[in-house]
Amino acid sequence: RIELAEVEHHLRGKLPSSVKIAAEVIKPGGTEPTLVAFIVEQASAASDDGEGDLTTLSAELHQIVAEIDTALGAEIPRYMVPSSYIPLRKMPSLVSGKIDRKRLRELGSSMSREEVARLRAVSAENTAPQSDMEKALHRSWVKILGTASEIGLQDSFFALGGDSLRAMRLVAAARDEGIVLTVANIFNCPTLKDMAATATTASQETQEAVEPFSLLDKNWTREAASADVAKLCEIEEATVEDVYPCTPLQEALMALSAKVKEAYVAQRVVDLDDAAMADKLKSAFDTAATDCPILRTRIVQVPQHGLVQVVVNERIAWHIGDDLQGYLVKDRNEAMDLGKPLVRYALITSPESSKVYFVLTMHHALYDGWSMPLVVDRVNKAYDGQKVQRPAEFKNFIRYLNAVSREEGETFWRERLQGANGPQFPALPYEGYQTQADSLLEIHVPLSGRPASNTTVATVIRGAWAYVASRYSATTDVVFGETLTGRNAALRGAEEIEGPMITTIPFRVQIHDESSVAEYLQEIQDLTAQQIPYEHTGLQHIRRLSPDAYEACELRTGLVLHPSAEGEAQPNTAVYPADRLVPAGDSEAAQEALKFNTYALMLVCALDSKGFSVMASFDSNTVQKSLMERALDQFARVATQLCEMTDAPIRDLRYLTNDDQVDLWRASIKNPQSVQDKYPETRAVWIVDPQDSTRLAPLEALGELV
Repeated sequence: RIELAEVEHHLRGKLPSSVKIAAEVIKPGGTEPTLVAFIVEQASAASDDGEGDLTTLSAELHQIVAEIDTALGAEIPRYMVPSSYIPLRKMPSLVSGKIDRKRLRELGSSMSREEVARLRAVSAENTAPQSDMEKALHRSWVKILGTASEIGLQDSFFALGGDSLRAMRLVAAARDEGIVLTVANIFNCPTLKDMAATATTASQETQEAVEPFSLLDKNWTREAASADVAKLCEIEEATVEDVYPCTPLQEALMALSAKVKEAYVAQRVVDLDDAAMADKLKSAFDTAATDCPILRTRIVQVPQHGLVQVVVNERIAWHIGDDLQGYLVKDRNEAMDLGKPLVRYALITSPESSKVYFVLTMHHALYDGWSMPLVVDRVNKAYDGQKVQRPAEFKNFIRYLNAVSREEGETFWRERLQGANGPQFPALPYEGYQTQADSLLEIHVPLSGRPASNTTVATVIRGAWAYVASRYSATTDVVFGETLTGRNAALRGAEEIEGPMITTIPFRVQIHDESSVAEYLQEIQDLTAQQIPYEHTGLQHIRRLSPDAYEACELRTGLVLHPSAEGEAQPNTAVYPADRLVPAGDSEAAQEALKFNTYALMLVCALDSKGFSVMASFDSNTVQKSLMERALDQFARVATQLCEMTDAPIRDLRYLTNDDQVDLWRASIKNPQSVQDKYPETRAVWIVDPQDSTRLAPLEALGELV
């Protein structure tokens, strides 16, 4: 826990003796806890007859304060350095003469976040943008964060409300300003000043086009490739438009589909008003498919070359019928095999009502939750007779993957997972057990404040779950799977690529009780940034790198984060018929993600302005419902503490809820077997009941044992 007396000791050593100082943790405007220093200049106080508690710093002290931040940062941990210096007319005191700290906290809480920010310790340096790069980035920040507040060079993107989703949008906004910026740049250099220093000016040239067949092995000619894939697809060679490698995700999904034909295949039905609407939608999809290669893509296994994807120059083969239920059953029973189309389209007219149904069946190897709305947007534009021009295609992403050093990726994951061979939560009933999710629980976790200034709520979620899982698996080394958007790639236009870029990685968190909450969260966020270049390696490849990597990739828990889309237009009703092909809101998006759960436990977290919601899909034979309810309550409790106890050490976190403590207390007093009869001179009681090893001692029997 932060020692205010120690902070004040260091401050007094750098301030004039005539200055009174009091360090305190406040919550400006009810937001996140913030360490500040209240100061009173004796000379100013004697001549100041103004009203109110606050005053202004003298020019001399203002300069001293501006220099203190750097000096203190070299002596004590950063979390112990006040973020702002609040000048007071006089220091509030109690009758005893001691500082009235409660009054200081009240003063701090009555101030807005913006008011405290204007009194930052580095306010002298937190000047307005000066260079062209700083000004251009400043405009991008304002566009993405939507804040009218003054943004200075020392402001942190994340402290002002940024997250991973807004980071991706900032990359696009910066590109519009002629700036090259990556998501990794934003995480590694979150202040406007540092970000401007690492960003570069974009070339006026457009992104180099990826020529057809240019991503294949040099010893596999265009002619040979066309002939090989045409034979496997049973099509004419002339219809082969392009061939390029599959992503690790596509390889994994096709392998799973080969075992279970309906795996990772989505079937969606949209009812249409009439035949005229059906004809218009049909025409829109025909146009969109012509302009969107992913809708004309197949996947084949070519000897010596592995899995590759084939873009076929063909028109949509529509199924027209009058038996909806019959078609749905037949469609589900028809496998989407290698070499076959991975998208199917049907229009079914009901003979009874003349109602028309549009059925879209699509393999997950061609889309993900991010790209499907992009495809639908293209269809909607075609519905209105408009065209869409994207800055990048899916094959631009394939080229990016080819350019990433495989050796560097293997080294990163081998080192990252070295020693990660401990138990994972939840434990399986027996070795070889095949999990199947059959239960669902939902909670909402309200967060009254934000986490440490340079970290995100997504980081809090990762840290909170790792902490709770560590308690259930009796280890400080936790691994869980996390499914990412994959759009953090340093690729121009990644946020607009129509194709599946999601990826799953083993996320490892090592918990050190002596670390502060701020340090714990910052370490997790740093890991998130470090893995960006290698997050597309693929679980099936990572697990082969070492015995430890293999153990780490035997994942029991999967985590999916849906960043907040606050500020975006999210209509409750579909404007176009194709709009109903995508989930309406975060709740439906979470439900969609749960359809493909292969874990014993899958947590889908959707962030919002008040906190985040959690949908837990789990195998009740592996995790009992009562245990899952308890774990989710503990998850919520720890997440809240990670936002509120920024300066506290990890060991001060309390994951047991009030209900947990009541249950433990009841268990401890039910037929207790006291040892006092045997040892009358002692005050000890049992820690573990010798008659029932599952029963623990009461809380605080030995400090706080549990």
